[in-house]
Amino acid sequence: HANRLPQVTVNEATLRHVTIDGANVGYRYSWRRNIFDIFDSKGVQVVYQHFKCRGHEVSVVFDPTWRTRLEGDPLMREIIDDKAVVYPSQSRTVFVSVDWFTVEFASEKQGVIVSGNSYQRVLRHANEKNIQGWLDTIESRLLVPTFAKDTVLFCDKPYGPEGPSLQSILRM
Repeated sequence: HANRLPQVTVNEATLRHVTIDGANVGYRYSWRRNIFDIFDSKGVQVVYQHFKCRGHEVSVVFDPTWRTRLEGDPLMREIIDDKAVVYPSQSRTVFVSVDWFTVEFASEKQGVIVSGNSYQRVLRHANEKNIQGWLDTIESRLLVPTFAKDTVLFCDKPYGPEGPSLQSILRM
């Protein structure tokens, strides 16, 4: 925890829940070294710590098939111990898409998603019940991480110069 940021005192009720697309963030982290198709749990840990230290409630979504792999990873230990890892339901007859679940979960919490995924495929399968909430989440509360060494960075104006600031996106 050498790079842990100091705790910020804020009213947690005003902060949005943060849902991290675990696999996407882990793969994206390895891109900083021009390595593709390699999952690095350090990226998930960096993003998790970034938001936890700022007072946000944070969940990390992974496909259930990753459970064994994650439980043996020392970098994921704190996140698992915090009970912050969420796995969508899966059985022989029911399979919930991780992307669908990530968007639904973040929408239900009125939170933000941290991912490089645009979730356009998910929107094509939305129905009238969930389309507005999903659109709102994807179009106004999707944050794409950029990594510089072991630091995660987000644009101050993620939706362009006319869009909301990062700080306003992260608050209710």
